[in-house]
Amino acid sequence: MADIPGNTTTTSNITGTGAYRSDLEFSGDSDWWRMSLTSGLTYMFRVESGGGPTPLDDAYLVLRDSNGNEIKYVNDGYNLSFTAVQSGTYYLEVVDSSSDGKAEGTYVINTWMGDTVKGNTTTTASISASGQTAGQLGESGDSDWYRLTMVEGRSYSFSVVSGGGTTPLDDAYLVLRDANGNEIKYVNDGYNLIFTASQTGVYYLDVQDSSSDGQPEGNFIIKSSMKDTVVANTSTTAVIKAGYETVGAIDAVQDVDWYRLNTQNGVTYEVTLSGTGAAALSDNKLILLDANGNVISYDYGSSRGAALLTFKATSAGPYFLAVRSDSDYDADTGSFLLSVRSDAKTIVGTSGNDVLSGMDNDNIINGGAGHDVLRGNGGNDLLIGGLGNDGLLGGLGHDTADYRVNTTVIVNLGLTGGQQTGQGKDSLHSIEGVISGSGSDLLTGNAANNTLDAGLGNDRVDGAAGNDTLIGGHGNDVILGGAGEDTLAFAAGGGRTVNLMVTTAQVTGEGTDRIVGVEHIAGTNLNDSFTGSTGNNRLDGAGGNDMLNAAAGNDTLLGGLGNDTINGGAGVDWLVMTNNRGTAVDLVKTGAQSTGEGVDIILGIENVAGAGGNDRIFGSALANTLKGGNGNDLLDGRGGIDRLQGDDGRDTLRGGTGNDVLTGGDDEDVFFFEAGGGFDRITDFDDGDDLIEFRSGANAYSDLTITQVGADTHITYGGTNKVIVAKTYYWDLDQSDFIFS
Repeated sequence: MADIPGNTTTTSNITGTGAYRSDLEFSGDSDWWRMSLTSGLTYMFRVESGGGPTPLDDAYLVLRDSNGNEIKYVNDGYNLSFTAVQSGTYYLEVVDSSSDGKAEGTYVINTWMGDTVKGNTTTTASISASGQTAGQLGESGDSDWYRLTMVEGRSYSFSVVSGGGTTPLDDAYLVLRDANGNEIKYVNDGYNLIFTASQTGVYYLDVQDSSSDGQPEGNFIIKSSMKDTVVANTSTTAVIKAGYETVGAIDAVQDVDWYRLNTQNGVTYEVTLSGTGAAALSDNKLILLDANGNVISYDYGSSRGAALLTFKATSAGPYFLAVRSDSDYDADTGSFLLSVRSDAKTIVGTSGNDVLSGMDNDNIINGGAGHDVLRGNGGNDLLIGGLGNDGLLGGLGHDTADYRVNTTVIVNLGLTGGQQTGQGKDSLHSIEGVISGSGSDLLTGNAANNTLDAGLGNDRVDGAAGNDTLIGGHGNDVILGGAGEDTLAFAAGGGRTVNLMVTTAQVTGEGTDRIVGVEHIAGTNLNDSFTGSTGNNRLDGAGGNDMLNAAAGNDTLLGGLGNDTINGGAGVDWLVMTNNRGTAVDLVKTGAQSTGEGVDIILGIENVAGAGGNDRIFGSALANTLKGGNGNDLLDGRGGIDRLQGDDGRDTLRGGTGNDVLTGGDDEDVFFFEAGGGFDRITDFDDGDDLIEFRSGANAYSDLTITQVGADTHITYGGTNKVIVAKTYYWDLDQSDFIFS
């Protein structure tokens, strides 16, 4: 075999990974091998005995540059590792290292030249998404760089672990570098490298040999979590609106997601954070920050309960909500549900699939198009699902589903599953009211107290069970009250006529309607005419000059403002006054009288309830119950066994003849008695505030005989007349408690 030249003229080439054999044929022999190396790639070489009759004795393995200058060397049997700083020609020299004057024999050069990932910024290897990237540190000192792009404010997590196989990873570092290749931070293999980018741009992950054992470190896998799309600063584009909820994820250890919340000054907001889904973020932290990113408050959540923050916005503009794991050290990741509610009245969705929630006030929640979920929570809410298959959850309060934009609506509140309403397949839960459109609608209630408003069209309205309010609207309607005490009400306008004893169709002023199973009527502000049934009815004329005829039953009649004719008919009936500026009623009068609500004719009434003003109410010879309400009232029972109740205000109560029961209520009241008054009872005399006045039957304190009977004080006057003062001891009364007029 011809001797290999020992200089740059050599024609012996190393072309890749393999074994290259030759001989050092004489003392001081030097063989040079030419090879081409690529900048940034790592190579490893070793020279050792080639065996045979003249095995290698002593030699050096020397690496030289393209000009033949020495770069580094090792003794035979050792690995020479090198990362090329520039691409081009290099030489490997095998040279006699002994001075024994003998040939060193046969050798073999083993080469490892399989590195394909550069160890500098010229690398073409890259990581662009979450997942696993396999590689190999195939040479001692190998360093593989992977290019990646990170976004400012987003959090990332990486780790390097063994890739298994015949050469599993031994010892390595995972190094994060900036765009210039400068080290930012590092971890050992098996640990998480967590980083929130401070600026958007190119970064590098460097997997490098961390051992000085001179051996290749083997197969590795880089695990990358790069799913974070929500930045952790005030530049976040993630937005959550009041009334909405959103599902997010803590994608990497120590990930923090910021959401912008645009607020209204003076509005109260309630924010909740909880884990959701199969991979829920169980232990979490919710942070409220101001417009500059300064922390205002925070709360922790776990599997035992959600994190909750409530605050009142002190200015219009952005606040920020930060979501993270509650630990800087635990590898806690997972999905979360972030929900914001406010006491703003109106919440409007988008054309997408929204989840909207109100607070405990009365909200109007409009989902718009899309398959929406609307939650009223507390308060009396109006829920407008719009087009799409919507879920309407009223929550507490009297909540109403609004279908006014549709022409024909079919809703049954007794159904809890999806139903074709005319706007989609909707599910209604805890909904007490329905407002429908202008077509021929079919509305059915449930066991709750429903309000069903059918609007225009020839509708069928069925209250089912419960005490319902039913509005057929204009058109020829069928109104079915069902079980419970139900009220017929009317659309805007007035001048309605209804007879509850008629079960066939009747002309009501809104159409030709059939009304069955309805006990009460709420009138309009024009001239109504209502006739009750044999049951106990409540007829409310509201405004206008109304005619209310209660017929049989124990009825309640409200004439309201206007010149009304009110006839209680048979039974024990109530007249309820509504003018809080003061009313006057005399049940003895059968002709027109000025009541403070109009010039009314009042017949067949036994009981009267005043309003909030200073009322003057006079009974009849029958047994009356007279209630003053608020204000300084005068109640005079006249004849009969009466019950007088002053309520709030400085009231004067006169039982008249008969055995009456008088209750003054709050404030300073006067109980008025005369000779022939019978046996009367005061239920709530307040010594020091209330007074007992005698107009006849007693002219002085000495004319009274006062005794104690059980817990009550009995006052006898005028011979056989008696006033019983309940729950009062006689020694608590003195002359200052009486007036003699």
